[in-house]
Amino acid sequence: MLESIYQTREAAIRRKAVLDALNLKRGECSLDIGTGPGFVALEMAVAVGGTGQVECIDTSETMMRMAFTRCAGKPWVCFQIGSATELPVSSNSCDAAAVIQVLEFRPRPT
Repeated sequence: MLESIYQTREAAIRRKAVLDALNLKRGECSLDIGTGPGFVALEMAVAVGGTGQVECIDTSETMMRMAFTRCAGKPWVCFQIGSATELPVSSNSCDAAAVIQVLEFRPRPT
């Protein structure tokens, strides 16, 4: 069911808008925070090519497995379990970052 949601026309339009806004170039490093099943990560990987890098962060091991499978054959895509509020990457290590549909999964601030 989750796969079918990410394959809708609306989801594809949103991914295109995000990738257009990021304007990734070959060789750049991008960060996909809340990777989910890896649809955005795969498109980032295509944009930055084998000389670039895509860092994928998600709290869910299940989502990371799906993203890993989706990005198979692209060794420049890296996966780490982590939180959007405590990123497991160093500051200024990437050229661009995307955070899509993540805030609704965060606990409400007190």
